[in-house]
Amino acid sequence: MSIKVMKLVWDSSIPGASERFTLLALADRASDEGEITAYGVGHLCDKTGIGRSTMFRLLKDLEVEDLIQRVEQTKGDGGRSYSRFWLNIPLLRSLRRPDAGAEAHDSPGADGAA
Repeated sequence: MSIKVMKLVWDSSIPGASERFTLLALADRASDEGEITAYGVGHLCDKTGIGRSTMFRLLKDLEVEDLIQRVEQTKGDGGRSYSRFWLNIPLLRSLRRPDAGAEAHDSPGADGAA
C-alpha cells in the first residue's frame, strides 16, 4: 500500500467518483513507484462494490486516459502470461487540484478552536 500514491489520487482533479475510487483501490495495492501488485478484477470489485462489467470499463477508460499503464508479460514459450499494471505517477502529480491540502485548514477545529 502506498500512502503517497493514495494522496496523489485524493488530491487529483479526476472528476468521476467511480474512476477515483477505482484508482484508490489500485493505489492500495501499489508501490510508491506506482507498480500495482496482486491485481485482480474480482479483488477490485469486492473492495469497491463496483460490478464486474463496470470495473472492466473503468479500467479500460483509465488506461485510455493514460492514468494506468498495462505491460503485457509473456511466458518463455511466447504465450501470454499476465499483465502488470502501473499507475501513472507523473500524470497524477500534474492533475493535482490547486486547492489540494486546503481541506485540513477549512475543517472545524483545525485551528484548535472547537
